[in-house]
Amino acid sequence: MDSVATTKAEADAHLETLRQKRGVGREQPEDVSDQLYKASTHFILELIQNADDNHTKAATIDNSKSCIGEKGIGFKSVFKVADVVHVASGFYEFKFDRNARIGMILPITSRFPTAFLLELKSQRDYDVIKEELNSIEPDLLLFLRNLDQVHISTRGLNKRCRRKITRFDPRYKGETVKISVHGDAVTSKEYIVHRRIVEKLPPEPQREGVVSSEVVIAFTVDSEATPVFTTQNVFAFLPVDDFGFRFLIHADFILVASREGLDESSLWNWSLRDEIQTAFVDAIHRLVALSPIRDGEGLCYKWPKYLPRYSETSGFWYGLHQNMMNALRDTPLLKSRAGGALRKPTDLYYVPGDYRFENGTLFDLPSLLHSHLSFEYDSVKSELSLIGVDTLHINDLWREFSHWINEVGVDGLKTQSIEWHQKVSLIFCDQKTLREKLRNLPIVPLRDGSWAKARQDRVFFTSTHTEEHVPTGIELFLVDRSVSNDSVRRRFLSFLGIREYSPTQVCELIIKLHHDLPPGASRTEMDLVTDALYLFDHRSCLGYEVPDIYFAAIKGRNTILSKGRHLYLVDPDVKPGLIAKYQHTAQSPLVVLSDKYEAKLCKGRPRKDVELFRQWLLESTYREFSTVPVLLKNNELSAEWHFLHRHDVMDLLQAIRLQWDKNFILSPKIIKAAAELQVPGSVGYLRPLGRLAIPTTELKQKCPHLDFVSLPNPEYDWDFLSVLGVLTTLNTTAILRELQKLAQLRVDEVDKHAIKKIYEALNASLRSEWKEIK
Repeated sequence: MDSVATTKAEADAHLETLRQKRGVGREQPEDVSDQLYKASTHFILELIQNADDNHTKAATIDNSKSCIGEKGIGFKSVFKVADVVHVASGFYEFKFDRNARIGMILPITSRFPTAFLLELKSQRDYDVIKEELNSIEPDLLLFLRNLDQVHISTRGLNKRCRRKITRFDPRYKGETVKISVHGDAVTSKEYIVHRRIVEKLPPEPQREGVVSSEVVIAFTVDSEATPVFTTQNVFAFLPVDDFGFRFLIHADFILVASREGLDESSLWNWSLRDEIQTAFVDAIHRLVALSPIRDGEGLCYKWPKYLPRYSETSGFWYGLHQNMMNALRDTPLLKSRAGGALRKPTDLYYVPGDYRFENGTLFDLPSLLHSHLSFEYDSVKSELSLIGVDTLHINDLWREFSHWINEVGVDGLKTQSIEWHQKVSLIFCDQKTLREKLRNLPIVPLRDGSWAKARQDRVFFTSTHTEEHVPTGIELFLVDRSVSNDSVRRRFLSFLGIREYSPTQVCELIIKLHHDLPPGASRTEMDLVTDALYLFDHRSCLGYEVPDIYFAAIKGRNTILSKGRHLYLVDPDVKPGLIAKYQHTAQSPLVVLSDKYEAKLCKGRPRKDVELFRQWLLESTYREFSTVPVLLKNNELSAEWHFLHRHDVMDLLQAIRLQWDKNFILSPKIIKAAAELQVPGSVGYLRPLGRLAIPTTELKQKCPHLDFVSLPNPEYDWDFLSVLGVLTTLNTTAILRELQKLAQLRVDEVDKHAIKKIYEALNASLRSEWKEIK
């Protein structure tokens, strides 16, 4: 009998025929369901499956592909909890009695007013079944073929789950399914469904003759069209298991007999699995194309919430998630800040909030915006990293900064706000690996309105303490005063190596300037004066040493730049002032410091500064400054000696005296030469200095006939001339010379009394000086 009974009698006859076919009197078969199902409540899903497979029209009972049940044993799972099951369907009323002979497959005619009634084995089975019914998820209706609602009624619970399929929902540009639950309250879930037909499937005994099938991807959304991104089940019409995906997967998988897992050995299943990747990418394209609800809201921006998956090592699912992510990496899906065509995830950077300014990025250039991920994706930043969207790091930001400066130049820097500059300073400050690169960028604003690189020489902050005067010709690049006073920007520029402008730096720059002056360089006399006085004022920065610089000097009648080791100073306290006397004399070998130094010092300064300046020069260990003529150089009589000898031997004598007063010693070379100097004597003739006497009162009284030297400034102490052989005191030599002079006189010109006194004196000194007297 192939048709469905239309009367009660036909139904009973049909049942009796089945009983005969299945073998009345046969042995009870092994209870396969006891071995297949781990959970006693699994029969609930099997009954739902049977309900979905049920057709209201007549049909044969076989393993048709239109049915989702396969093994013909699913219904028997009820015997995990019941011994007797009553069934009513149309005119068919029968039961299965586990305790009767082959009672699990042999229908027994039985009147009962409901579809199924299970005589449960125990109260525990009742409690477990009740709990399972209460926890049934409404989404089990999602992929069923025929069943659109399930009504669950237990003690304390009454809910109805309904499915509504919309083949084209304009909100989501395709199929959607809404499942509502009516119980104490009405709740609903909505799913965006995307289907893909899979062709050329491998042969499968359980799908005989079937070469195509369907894989389905579904995304759960809430009432605000926002992703619900909890992990979801994989379905084979009914839920199979949760494998960690945030979206639902459905396909006509071959399951193990218990429906509690996939047959991982099935090539059919592997083929379906491989097509899930393509279906998923297609489904994402659909989400991307949706319109936003508002800025940053809507599935077109929120879809990455579906991407993550918890780590799972199942052999069947291993690699699928990564393959899907790899496929998305190379697919234009995302908007850049430049707008226009969608970009691949691997072509975009996520710009962190710290690298943004106001409503954009720090360096908003069209060429850069193309590589910046739109800010609309901020809430899914971590998810997008799964498909290759990198976060903009500090090295990337430096490259953008450098590119930006190259493109906009100084004018672009000038137009930025103070807040922008502070933000850039905060970001790059203390980035040690980028320091040298940053020093190469023209990002230092100068007082004159230009911009310099931090590595450039002579770039300094304006002094925060005093306003220093920089000598003319010293090129300093001073940071803009407002920037110097901005603590944030100052700290950044300090990190780049810029230091506060101070006297030490200026001193170093003056010395370097003088060192680098080429021959014949035009640096004015007053420039040199100003340089030297600046160094003098800040001599503590130099260890009080006079550096190797040029001085303005007078030589003969010309003003020159002198860097020679020796230089003369005019000292008004040195008498007579030989340096001042001869500094403007033609052919003078004296190189004398210009009087402009003293004149400059006398303007608005204490008088003692002039003396301190002169003392600073005289105490130099590197340079030789002198206030008296130097008479010996390299153990030879100097040009100054010969110059004075030619001009005025008395001035040379003064110079010798000044040298003696300075060191209280004379070189043998000077002593010899000085003794031979021809100087005016008292009788008006030139005589060797060493043969003369100083006209002291005693010598003039007791040796009046001696040749006395005509000394300039006789009030000075000339006693040192004794080392030259000049008689300075009454001694045996003086007496003998006097006696010699007397011997040259006529007899009538000689004072006999004076001669007597001479011999008495010689007699008194005979014992001590007998050799000289002899």
